[in-house]
Amino acid sequence: MLENVIAELTRKQRPYYLPQGSPIKGIDSQYWLIFKHLEADTLLKNIVSFFALGGKKDTHRLIRIDPQEAKVYTYIPNKQGNVPSTALLRTANLNIIEKFLKRESVAKEPALLEGSLRAIKALKRRYNLPEELEKYNKAIAQMLDRSITYRRSTAYFDSGILKLYEEPLQNIVQTDGKILLLMDWQGFTKKTDIAELEKLHDPTYLAQFAQRTLQEFLQGLEDKIFSHTEILAELVRLGFLQIKLIKMEQGRAIYHKKTGILSDSLDNHILHEGSDNFTRAAHSRNAESVTFLVIAQPRRNQGFSL
Repeated sequence: MLENVIAELTRKQRPYYLPQGSPIKGIDSQYWLIFKHLEADTLLKNIVSFFALGGKKDTHRLIRIDPQEAKVYTYIPNKQGNVPSTALLRTANLNIIEKFLKRESVAKEPALLEGSLRAIKALKRRYNLPEELEKYNKAIAQMLDRSITYRRSTAYFDSGILKLYEEPLQNIVQTDGKILLLMDWQGFTKKTDIAELEKLHDPTYLAQFAQRTLQEFLQGLEDKIFSHTEILAELVRLGFLQIKLIKMEQGRAIYHKKTGILSDSLDNHILHEGSDNFTRAAHSRNAESVTFLVIAQPRRNQGFSL
């Protein structure tokens, strides 16, 4: 989405203004584009030419893209030819950068939200399962499809949940995303999952998949040819699923937190918590309640943590 917006903004500046270098990512995920008039070097030597009958021509234009606000800002230099350096645009606060610029316009750009978590419609605050199972699974699928990172804590896990959501999982793989799973060390409910993960330490077993490309794995997900244990093993082998085990100090106590944070490429986040473990049973037949507490973007210069 961001790439498409940049391409369209560049197209609109042509033929008189040409892009200078690559887009610059500044702090707070602000993106800067620098454009230079094709006759800027010549016209600066003859400043009168900038006041021709067609009106004043600016040597440069700068465009700032704010993905969080879905807005595009257009600037010209306060002094012709005096453009903030790449280092300044990359590292300085906006209030400092704008001292060198004059804002010409600001416009909303809905296309920046396409594919983001903020584009999800009709998200309920609470889902009661299994009564609202269809609506819940549809909502989770939309979130996974738009996320590049899913942080999930759970007491119990089985790979059937991965089979249930294998279509939206394709997006996480395609965007080089991650599922970060935090669970109790005894939380595997299927012995077949443990056995499949243990095989990943066997060089002979790994050799069977050494020639499988990422595209072949994606195609397999799309065609639904993999079993749930095969999806688990391949996600772990390729690094898209990372599992950390927790062992409680108090005797027979178990780690029982059930929280998730889904994050997209624009640093939007959806947090959920409830009674559901990361298992197929919890998302298919069990009586569960899940609340979506937050859909938000972090404030400027602030982080977001679980």
